[in-house]
Amino acid sequence: MLLQSLKTAAGISPESTMNVAASLCPRFGIADKDVCAGAISLYGPHVLQILPEVEPFGYSGTLGCATIIHACPYPAPQSTEEEIFLPPPPTELPPPRERNTSLTPLTVVHLSDWHYDPSYIAGSEVHCTKPLCCRGWNETSDGEPKNASVPAPSWGAYTCDAPLNLAENMLANVKRLLGKNPDFAIFTGDVPPHDVWETTEFGTNLAEATSFGTMRKYLNAPVFPTMGNHETSPSDLFQPASIADPPDNQWLFENLTSKSWFGWLTADELEYARTNRGRYTTRPVDGLKIISLNTNDCYAQNYWLFVDTTELDPNGQLLWLAQELADSESRGERVWIISHIPPGVPDCFRSWSEAHNQIVQRYWRTIAGVFSGHTHRDEIKLFYANESKTTSSALAVNWIGPSVTPFTQLNPGWRAYTVDPSTFEVLDSRTFITDLSRAAELDRTGDEPEWVEEYSAREYLPGWPEDAPLNATFWARVVDRFESDEQAFQRYFLHRGKGGPSGQVPCDAECKAQIVGNIRAGSSRDVNLGGVRSDEIWAKDLCGVYSHH
Repeated sequence: MLLQSLKTAAGISPESTMNVAASLCPRFGIADKDVCAGAISLYGPHVLQILPEVEPFGYSGTLGCATIIHACPYPAPQSTEEEIFLPPPPTELPPPRERNTSLTPLTVVHLSDWHYDPSYIAGSEVHCTKPLCCRGWNETSDGEPKNASVPAPSWGAYTCDAPLNLAENMLANVKRLLGKNPDFAIFTGDVPPHDVWETTEFGTNLAEATSFGTMRKYLNAPVFPTMGNHETSPSDLFQPASIADPPDNQWLFENLTSKSWFGWLTADELEYARTNRGRYTTRPVDGLKIISLNTNDCYAQNYWLFVDTTELDPNGQLLWLAQELADSESRGERVWIISHIPPGVPDCFRSWSEAHNQIVQRYWRTIAGVFSGHTHRDEIKLFYANESKTTSSALAVNWIGPSVTPFTQLNPGWRAYTVDPSTFEVLDSRTFITDLSRAAELDRTGDEPEWVEEYSAREYLPGWPEDAPLNATFWARVVDRFESDEQAFQRYFLHRGKGGPSGQVPCDAECKAQIVGNIRAGSSRDVNLGGVRSDEIWAKDLCGVYSHH
């Protein structure tokens, strides 16, 4: 009914509709007045173009209700105009690549959800009334600054995005912690901060250039990035080719490929990414292809997708993915798929996610790993061959990288993979963090953050053969162990939050069942929401943190 009211009002007077929305938003306590005004000014023109195409009481309206606010049952699948054709496996394949223990393993760094905030101000308010804090002083009623109740430390805070010095300090410690420079790195998206009510093209481009320039300066290794939902302005909004080609945010792809990503990809790869909304393939080493997807094609908060919900594959990415995997299968090379939004989260449309799942099921022998971000947590998801979801049916692992930003009560972190140079399977995964609860103390002592190895994934399954990769079978057995070994699960829960406040609150039986079930959800149709929003556990954690303090 809300959608219908908005659609009717917008049809009568778009300008009045935006003014009324800007007035009602702070009145109902949704956000501060300036946040409401900024968000409506940014998103309003797009929403006014989208609303006439949405059927409030039809499939698109119900889909939005189910995926954005999780208040409606998910609608039955709609017939689509397109299907992804997946040929059966060929009768003869190149022989599988085998491990060669005489070769030195590769070392690969996984960075994700950077969320660098150029407006971070040390000493500003940590507990502000905005969606993102540490960005300026609270003001008195007469507009004068007042002292912060909890001043922001110079190294960052749990309600804020990352200051540049935190990211620089992290990267400066990579070589020390690894004992060498990495062979290459992957970055699974989201550079700009969470200031979604005041993003600009200039500010977004500046954050991208600064962040990728920082990686270039400190890592001494090529970085292969993928597109996050915050990579544009307004955040989340990426027009499908059927609506605009080139899209309104073509400036983003021009900037990334001419400046930020330059030197890491070949000229042909950069040109392909520029003209194909950021997707590309590259071969960092002989025998391995990286396929970088733009998963904003499945993101429920990309409102442009609601214009035509019959399109399964709005930009032809899934078809392209299948073709690239078929090409690699015929060559006998292995593939890493990198993306920002894991297909197995509730805000990825089920039709897109299930098609992706079917592609993984078909080409799992070629896929050596899937790598994503978006959740900010240090976690994994599994793809299975069928609904039984047994250990023997586990096919592939989605390694979801921990965030650099501490936003949402998490410690900053990153991963390092030890990778077999022949099969390109992960032999070990180590997560490194710093304890941001010590940030104020560091300011008093003048010390820098201490980055430490939090754990190795091998610790989850003692007795796993030293020369065996951490493949889908390994993780399926780990998840089985979580169900019977409470101590092992609670260790995973703590690591999932990188030792930050949100990982230190109790996780009861219901919480555990939801997390374990969602590890097994490689497709979003299998996600257990527990009847509420997908961030239910984070919300419970946050309440626990604040009530504790």
